[in-house]
Amino acid sequence: MTLQDYLRIVVKYLWVSLLGALVFAAAGLALNWYTQYIPLYSATATVLVGGDAATVNTDTFYIQLASQFSAAYADFATRRPVLEAVIENLQLATTPNSLSKFVTAAVVEETQLIEITASAQDRQMAAAIANETARQLILITSPRVRNFVLLVESAAPPDGPSFSFLLIPIVAGVLGYLVVIGLAFLNEFMRDPVHSTAELSRRVGVPVLATVRPRRGWNKRA
Repeated sequence: MTLQDYLRIVVKYLWVSLLGALVFAAAGLALNWYTQYIPLYSATATVLVGGDAATVNTDTFYIQLASQFSAAYADFATRRPVLEAVIENLQLATTPNSLSKFVTAAVVEETQLIEITASAQDRQMAAAIANETARQLILITSPRVRNFVLLVESAAPPDGPSFSFLLIPIVAGVLGYLVVIGLAFLNEFMRDPVHSTAELSRRVGVPVLATVRPRRGWNKRA
């Protein structure tokens, strides 16, 4: 078979393969919604780790120490004490281990900013979890090292679903397309049809002198 023959098969089964992709994508969307494997909404709150305001002008050691502690504070945000406080204050029906899967904290590169992102099925709850996690992180600041954590930007309820929620349906849709087109090729290979006069000539070893095509008209039976 030539490349043209392969393309002919793809075009022949195009609508069927697209329908298969749509069915698989819908199934992936329903499965993700039911299992809540990837939550629908994500919201992000931002905090700043800094040095004691009373020592900023006279001693930069605490500012440097705060910069080094940024990664540690980001790690604290997903630890059990913080998550337990979040669950208690928001009265969530979950556990710290389960909640830790939907809360992330990362230091913005070359800054002392920490972005706390929370995911949930409800847009308001996603923002509430992110803001409460940031608040709890501020409360655990130790006065012994004379640094502080300030809230820079509160998490707002997201306008739309996160792209990660659509990841499973997209992957499922691509998989569905590949499955259907793969079955189509398998069906064509098992039937072993002749797709062109050139292929027929190669198979029988003699040139094709003429071909007969069905008449085109309103009477398809004729």
